[in-house]
Amino acid sequence: METEQGYQQQVYQALHETAIALMNRLDIKDLLETIVKKACEIIKTPHGFIYLVQPEIDTMVLKVGVGTYQSYLGIHRKKDANSASSVVWRTGKPLTVIDYQKWDGRAKDRHLERDSIQAIIGLPLKSGSEVVGVIGLGFREEKKSFSQDELDVMERLADFASIALDNAKLYQALQTELEERKRIETALRESEINYRGIFDSVNDLIFVVDAQTGKIIDANQRIIELCGYQRSKDDCLSNIIDDLTTSFATVVQHLLSGPKMHRYMMEWQPPGKQSTLWLEISTRQALIGSNARILAVARDVTDRKTFEDQLEYQAYHDSLTGLPNRSMLEKHLDLMISKTEKETTVIAVVFIDLDGFKKVNDWFGHHVGDDVLRQVAKAMSDFVGKDGLVARMGGDEFVVVLNDFGDMERLRKLLQQLKKACHCSVELNGRCITVTASMGVSIFPGDGQSATALIRQADKAMYLCKEMSRESYCLVSQSLK
Repeated sequence: METEQGYQQQVYQALHETAIALMNRLDIKDLLETIVKKACEIIKTPHGFIYLVQPEIDTMVLKVGVGTYQSYLGIHRKKDANSASSVVWRTGKPLTVIDYQKWDGRAKDRHLERDSIQAIIGLPLKSGSEVVGVIGLGFREEKKSFSQDELDVMERLADFASIALDNAKLYQALQTELEERKRIETALRESEINYRGIFDSVNDLIFVVDAQTGKIIDANQRIIELCGYQRSKDDCLSNIIDDLTTSFATVVQHLLSGPKMHRYMMEWQPPGKQSTLWLEISTRQALIGSNARILAVARDVTDRKTFEDQLEYQAYHDSLTGLPNRSMLEKHLDLMISKTEKETTVIAVVFIDLDGFKKVNDWFGHHVGDDVLRQVAKAMSDFVGKDGLVARMGGDEFVVVLNDFGDMERLRKLLQQLKKACHCSVELNGRCITVTASMGVSIFPGDGQSATALIRQADKAMYLCKEMSRESYCLVSQSLK
């Protein structure tokens, strides 16, 4: 009796130590080895094993084996097979086989047919009601019988092992989740670093606008530098957000009211700067997380715009005098005609040819002739001012457009003053040449309905004036006939 009580105390002491040991094992492989070794130690056999269910392939795999089972690590068991472990998996109940050599499932178990295992006990490892594995012990004693105490101990061990296995799997899942979270956080940090590096290294101006408030919430280093700010790592962008938002107020309004994707040009003066920049801005609306944002990329195209303006200026202006050329004249005149039709006012087109200019070139050279052209051009421009337009047609021919000159009497006075503006004398080496002007005048709407027609009529009137009397003017307006 005392011997039996002593044995039970030893068993319970071993179970207690086993429970503590299992609870401290979080690595699954280490846990499984501990379970098998403790079971063998308590039940006093060197042969033990644990199978774990692999649900993705619907089979069990021998994960841990001691004694004779160590040679069979990695073997598989199907659920519908007749092996002892398969029966335990299928039924979810303990199984004891006293005469294993004659047991029906033994003949089909070729993995162990050469071993001298005489008896076996197997118990399910469960997570809730689901069988997740099988723990078993083998015995080489013939006619081995299992006492109720041994069965109780094995069931307690199986319960401990199931709980510990659940804990280990939960810990492993948490570890995996933590590692994945760390990996994602690392990837996000790296992505943010890469994004910020690219964001700040681009030479274009990039900024992000809150579509709800219209406030700029981020900007790259290029725009910060153009605004004259020195932003360090510790300097918060919010300190300059208001200035940026004010500076780009017109742009932001376009972004908020415009289409989802848009491209346009604008002139921008950075805060505190005297010069302005021409920006070509591309925008698009985007949803970042749950927040509506507008992304804007602005490229400094000042040099390109300056070059384009120069080309346009050259296309519409005379290179010698800086006056508008024929193309600009026709464009301006057509625009004035379209306005005049609505306002019922009149326009005078004066075609001017300089008399005596050819002698200047012949006697004094083209460089002196160029000076005369520039002098006459300036005199006419100063006289006409904002009330009209002076254009050079080429050579010594000019056209003056007089807007809304009033009545015919005032027009005649203006023409006399214009003649005086064209009058100049050139004296060099004792020789003197006087330059005067012959002028032909057409009037809209009586003499033509288009720029081409009015210029042509004025040109004809100018030649008529030359034939009749130089240094005068001729009007071809229908109202004077």
